[in-house]
Amino acid sequence: MIYSIFPQKDTTIYNDYKKMNTGLDQVLEIRKSFYKINEGTIAETHTTQSSISRILIKFDLSEISSSVSVGSISNAKYYLKLNPCDAQRLALDYTVEAYAISQSWDMGNGFKASSPMVTETGASWLFRITGSLWTGSLTNSTGGATFYSDISSSQTFSYESNGILMDVTSIVNAWMNGTKPNEGFILKYSNAIENDIKEYGAMTFFSRDTNTIYPPTLQVRWDDSTFSTASLTELSSTDLDDVVFSVKGLKERYTKGEKPKIRLMARDRYPAKMYVTSSRYSLNKYLPSSSYYAIKDAHTEEIIIPFDTGSTKISCDSNGNYLNLWTSGMQPERYYRLMFKIVDNTREQIFDNNYIFKIVR
Repeated sequence: MIYSIFPQKDTTIYNDYKKMNTGLDQVLEIRKSFYKINEGTIAETHTTQSSISRILIKFDLSEISSSVSVGSISNAKYYLKLNPCDAQRLALDYTVEAYAISQSWDMGNGFKASSPMVTETGASWLFRITGSLWTGSLTNSTGGATFYSDISSSQTFSYESNGILMDVTSIVNAWMNGTKPNEGFILKYSNAIENDIKEYGAMTFFSRDTNTIYPPTLQVRWDDSTFSTASLTELSSTDLDDVVFSVKGLKERYTKGEKPKIRLMARDRYPAKMYVTSSRYSLNKYLPSSSYYAIKDAHTEEIIIPFDTGSTKISCDSNGNYLNLWTSGMQPERYYRLMFKIVDNTREQIFDNNYIFKIVR
């Protein structure tokens, strides 16, 4: 299962405008450049002092924490995903780091382009909430948020797109077991990059307030599959050369929050003749245990849930193959398309036959 959580709040903080709040911006920005923001605009001018920005983002983990505590989720991995919006003067090689924020903060209602600048609400480089500075010895007290330096995650880029998909399992596990309070992530260039005298540019990502389908997500990945074939017959290698595959009972729409079980049907196209009381064409066989599903956005072709050997395995019970779907991790009023991959030794087959459904509110 790959389940996505959407942000509770997010914002960007800037060192060259230490009181500026940007909580309602549609983009988030990581920056290390020598181009300064002009107050009240989105224009930039060159300066000899580096301009640094960092992202603050928090997710509500209460539902996942409950599922972990009762055993519905086990051995999960967590990935922070930010979808790229734009990039300016990016270096060829750079590293982005994530830390656990150590103090509470407010998102605020400002914009980067607000004129006059919004400074009396929400988080900024100096303030975590209105009237309260970022303070403490966990990091320096000169602003930029305070965070725990003893636990971190990172992603290194080399001649790559600036989309972030970062393994943050160590940080989330610290929140889950109570070692650290969940005040969210801070995302920034590495300390080495922020402190040197080189230009690394700026990268922007869609925020929770975007009008697109690309808000940030925290992906929870775990193996929820079970495989018990009972008296079913396996599709042989010969069967797989010409298999008839279908999805049974897929509804046109599901209400956000439903957890349906999607049944799959598979059989050889020309089953052998036998003396049975039912049609031999209705005989359901089971797929190899190395079979997987994926989900696309039916309109944009964006891969929402990829084929993943650790978390999108197709299950099996005495009635045949199936998969579980948690719809609360998907955006409402969107159409999605199921795809399937069957792996038999070194051979792979993809089934993409317009198995489309819609998530509604």
